[in-house]
Amino acid sequence: MVTLGSLIHPLPPEQKKAIRDLEKVSMKLCKSECSVLFNSLCVKEKLLPNYSNINLHDEAAKREPFTLKYRQRLVQRELDNAKAKMSSLGRDQTQWIASL
Repeated sequence: MVTLGSLIHPLPPEQKKAIRDLEKVSMKLCKSECSVLFNSLCVKEKLLPNYSNINLHDEAAKREPFTLKYRQRLVQRELDNAKAKMSSLGRDQTQWIASL
C-alpha cells in the first residue's frame, strides 16, 4: 500500500513542507465545513447542541425563553464564525495549490 509519506519522502525538504502545509489547511477546511453543516442544521431545526449549555444557579432558569434565545444566538454566532473561517481557509488552500 502506498502512503502519502512514502510518496513525498524522496522530495526536497521545501516541497515536503509545502505539501504538509497544504495537507494541514485541507484538514482545517474539512473540519470547518463539517462545523458549518452541523451548526446550520442546528439553526434550521432549532436544536441546541451541548456546547451551548451554560451553567446557571437554577434548573428552571435553563428553560426560560431568554436563556434559550441566548443559546440560539450562540449557535448562530458559531455558524457565522465557521463560515468566515471556511472562506479564509479556502483562499489559503488555493494559494498553497498555486505555489506547488
